[in-house]
Amino acid sequence: MVQDPHSRDAARLNWIAPLAIGIVPVLTALLVWLGPDAHGVGPDSALSPGPASEAVIERTDQIVLVVWLACAALIAVLVARGSSSRGDDVEAGWRRHVLWGTVPGIALIGAGLLYSRDELEIAARIPPLEIAVGLGIGGVLLLTAAYVIRGRLAANVVLVGMALGLYVPVLLQFPDRLGDLFHARVAFGDLLAVTAGATPLHDFFPLYGLLLGYPVAPIIAAFPTAADAIVTYWVVLLQGITLVTAIATITWAGGRRYLGAAALIVPALALSGGPPGIGPFTYFQVNPIRTVLPALAIATACWGLSGARRAHWAVGPAAAGAVAGIAALNNPDFGIGVVVIVVIAAILTAAAGTRVRVVALAATGALAPFVLWAVATWIAGVPADWPRYLMFQFLFGPEGYMSIPMTAIGWHIAAVTLFVTAFSLGVLLLVRTRTRPASRLARDGLLLTLVGGWSLLTLPYFSGRSLAPTLLGGYALQIGWVTAALLPLVVAGLRRARAARSTHVSSTGAFSFIAGVVTIGVTAVGILHTSPLSAWDREAHAPMNLAGDQLQVALETAPAAVRAAVRDGRAAQIVGIPALTEIAGGLPSASVFSQPDQVTVAPALARAQCEVLRQTDPDYVVVLSSVVPALQGQAACADSFDFGRVILFGTPEPPATQPPLAALPRRVAAP
Repeated sequence: MVQDPHSRDAARLNWIAPLAIGIVPVLTALLVWLGPDAHGVGPDSALSPGPASEAVIERTDQIVLVVWLACAALIAVLVARGSSSRGDDVEAGWRRHVLWGTVPGIALIGAGLLYSRDELEIAARIPPLEIAVGLGIGGVLLLTAAYVIRGRLAANVVLVGMALGLYVPVLLQFPDRLGDLFHARVAFGDLLAVTAGATPLHDFFPLYGLLLGYPVAPIIAAFPTAADAIVTYWVVLLQGITLVTAIATITWAGGRRYLGAAALIVPALALSGGPPGIGPFTYFQVNPIRTVLPALAIATACWGLSGARRAHWAVGPAAAGAVAGIAALNNPDFGIGVVVIVVIAAILTAAAGTRVRVVALAATGALAPFVLWAVATWIAGVPADWPRYLMFQFLFGPEGYMSIPMTAIGWHIAAVTLFVTAFSLGVLLLVRTRTRPASRLARDGLLLTLVGGWSLLTLPYFSGRSLAPTLLGGYALQIGWVTAALLPLVVAGLRRARAARSTHVSSTGAFSFIAGVVTIGVTAVGILHTSPLSAWDREAHAPMNLAGDQLQVALETAPAAVRAAVRDGRAAQIVGIPALTEIAGGLPSASVFSQPDQVTVAPALARAQCEVLRQTDPDYVVVLSSVVPALQGQAACADSFDFGRVILFGTPEPPATQPPLAALPRRVAAP
């Protein structure tokens, strides 16, 4: 009997999960166990949490990353271009053989979720009881989306109300009640820099966000005494925009029936606290600084590359590319990936004869923000230093974070397998719905391609040594978003299973359905660790500026020459959050980074700081005494400042053994 082409497409969808589960975990484990050893990096690029000689590049981790991306591409091509004429024979072969190939992959993923933990016990295991409860929660959400019809509005209201009650208290934070003061200081320093007069990519090089400080800069300038509160609430608002945008795309793709389930699943890990994470909701650098603009770019691409706009409307691809380009300009870690995936989606969705035009429009839109920034800064007399646009990526990418090598099993393997599966599903759906661009399957395919592909392309920055400790913080949003995007396909699998009398349900179809249910259940575990009560009861802490708050008091006991320079406007500072120190106290910031300690991380960063300092003319630059050795080792600073006459001042606090602040005097030019 000749199989209906739509049935063949459904069968091919069923192959993707077994392929990903059978290939990705096994290849990862083999490469980690058998791959090449780490080797040292050059002294100029070495990060230095300890001696620079201990910094290494994990070649194995880099190989694993390439293999992950290659697996996604190969599986997508295989299922999208597979022969349709032999559908029955191929499906029979899968039933006989391929599912056995998933056994090692299932074992590795299961061990990673249930038993393994990284060396710092940050990406902790999930107890079996929690998995069971998560499966129960996921099952309820799945059945509600699939079968509640007359009471659908009421069900959505109840589920959204539960989501608001669980997540809003966790989301809402205050200047003196932040969940993670350390990371907030770095992120807020980036956002406040423009208010302090710094120009990103010229005399300031943000680690996380280049553009997101501009919308609130006029407000902060008008109310400088409330700068810390304004930037806190701005970040909280951006987090809300990120989550609402992700949930809205699920509803757009699958229909309103998925609103309640998406509202609970999308933030489940991103707003969870405690095991199996350490509170990713506090990880401001990722959620929202890195993710809000990519989320908006994906939403724009869903609108601009769907339906009739695929073939006839130039605005859609150009708009999608432009928002993606803005995301890349703001933060290359997650932004460049969204540009790449928007271009890929444009290729896959373009109608016959329009592919070159659509791709050109998307690429031009992505390039436009960079061109506009270059022209605007050149006209303003503060031209961008483009070689340093990827400075942090080149420094942090090779060695990672906290010297934790990749493990063969763990949360990261399950996450990567999920992303590969979603991307491959999306590509197949897009290819098979080119003639039906307005169909729900086409929308589902577009969303899965964009979110799954973007999630994969965010891996390079955190790959290898930093993947385990930052998994839930770095990829929490992506895991929840991809899982929610799979809901319509899992519901379709459930319905096919119930209609078995009229539609054959293969073993691979059953396997894929079960894999989808387990994915939803594992993600739902995050709901169990969302604690709104503890969020409201956060312990109050000192103001976030820390050493910057002490500057004015310390200056009262500083030598007269330093106090006179401060009074006469002949001094600058790199203390606390330098931008906030300037806004709150008036002493200009001379820092090119959001945190003074960043110059101690790598020689390249100290050199960037010294090269900017050489172009300024204050008589004194006040810095933390702990960063003096890093600056002294750079020729630009040694030529500009007299380190033999450094003035230490301030009251040491245990366990410190020397005054916390230092004034660097500028060298007097020879007569």
